[in-house]
Amino acid sequence: LGGGSALLNQAFAGTKRFQRMVLFEPMYLFVDAGSRELLGMPSTFDRMQSPIVQQTLQRRAQWSTRDEAATSLSGKPFYAAWDPRALHGYLQGGVVGHGSVRLACSPATEANIFASGVPLGLLELLNCGG
Repeated sequence: LGGGSALLNQAFAGTKRFQRMVLFEPMYLFVDAGSRELLGMPSTFDRMQSPIVQQTLQRRAQWSTRDEAATSLSGKPFYAAWDPRALHGYLQGGVVGHGSVRLACSPATEANIFASGVPLGLLELLNCGG
């Protein structure tokens, strides 16, 4: 599960740790047939074949230097839209190594997170307000 799902699990664990949350969890898109229909996906499909999973698996994960990683990532439309401070923070924590560097979270790991979906029990809690 992604970070949003983990926070929701904590929010509904019987504690009052949060008053409000704003979350974005890409895996939610693949939970029910209605969401998949809105995205033009078949009602039944292999989650590992979803476009976000396939795109993640093709992501470049290594660079010769940190500067090369920064140039490569900042040239992508997704990262180019970020505030420069956010990109700098991502490069500090999301890219690891000295000399040759790599993503801290491998594309395979991230793709599996995206394919994991959200537990039905958690969705039921959200639908009834906890």
